Amino acid sequence: MADSYSVTNNKDSNNLFTNSIEKTNYNQNKKLDKNAFLNLLVTQLQNQDPLNPVEDKEFIAQMAQFSSLEQLQQLNQKFDSNLESLSKIKESIDEQNENINNSLNELKDSILDSLSSLKSSFKNIENTQSESLNNDTEMINQLINLNKAFESYDINSDSKAK
Repeated sequence: MADSYSVTNNKDSNNLFTNSIEKTNYNQNKKLDKNAFLNLLVTQLQNQDPLNPVEDKEFIAQMAQFSSLEQLQQLNQKFDSNLESLSKIKESIDEQNENINNSLNELKDSILDSLSSLKSSFKNIENTQSESLNNDTEMINQLINLNKAFESYDINSDSKAK
């Protein structure tokens, strides 16, 4: 994208920089870029009045402006680069977050299934022990009844042993 500028001669070098530019093309942002700034500075130096050259202070101020412009552009590029890096980091963190959440949900489901299985096992053990206890209770009751029957017939288990 080539920018072109035309410069008119102006004998007042103090106003040359500000009044001598007729706009023919701007860059897309409607701002002068650093190349245009340098071109203007060189054109100003080439077209200055030899009897009344640009003062050192003005030239130094313009160079300082150019230096500031260059530093701001570099800073802007670094910000853009940092923004892009931060965006990639955010995407990576979001992806890792999603993976962690999926893993946690799978773990939760697995734990809930295990707990359900344990509950069912405990229920089965409880039922088995309850049946066993009922069987033991029935056997004890039968032994008690048998013992009462022996007592009622006056049969002594000790006398058999003799």
